[in-house]
Amino acid sequence: MTKPDTCARYCADLGWYLVAIPAGSKAPTGLGWQKPERAICTPEAAHEYWTRNPEHNVGLLHSASGTVAIDVDHVEWTRIAFEAMGLDYDAILSSGPRVVGRKDRAKVLFRAPEGFDVSRRAIAWPKPDGRGSETVFELRGGAVQDVLPPSVHPDTGNAYTWAGQSLWDGLPPLPEQLAIIWREWDRFKPQLMDACPWKPAPEFCPPAKPRPQGERASVIGAYN
Repeated sequence: MTKPDTCARYCADLGWYLVAIPAGSKAPTGLGWQKPERAICTPEAAHEYWTRNPEHNVGLLHSASGTVAIDVDHVEWTRIAFEAMGLDYDAILSSGPRVVGRKDRAKVLFRAPEGFDVSRRAIAWPKPDGRGSETVFELRGGAVQDVLPPSVHPDTGNAYTWAGQSLWDGLPPLPEQLAIIWREWDRFKPQLMDACPWKPAPEFCPPAKPRPQGERASVIGAYN
């Protein structure tokens, strides 16, 4: 399908709210694009907009569309993190439609649970060489958007494609285990961080000795 037809069908068949993105970009530029009233949500409006702007990319506004995404930036590290939490990476990634922009990454879409009012969460691990950090994966929901096919990836110059389960069969619900981790993020984030195999061990700091009561403690006095 052409881009106008594809975008119109997103709105008609799936009830999604779409965001217009300038060509060569993955991010919207208009003010207030996060607001549902600014999104494109009817087949007629979608077909008309992308007929006039066929080079523009298209994004899915999660908050208005009732959707969430698991965005994997580093496949092998995410496997390690998921295994530490008792999650089956392959089962989760194969359970829903996937957006493919680059071969070394993955993004799978799910239907958000009823009343699931959460925002974006991300895990970043230190690099093995100790120089900075790198995002492992993101849980994307709320007032954020994700680029959809047939948009063109700004880095590769290739069109995004679909993989995995058929999009038109409807989105599966977000797996319950992931929903729990997402809701209780502050509780589970330390465990996800500790799953990093090369995370530096904390240095041992001996407890400070209590100062004598009634005396002025000083470096010289301690030496004497």
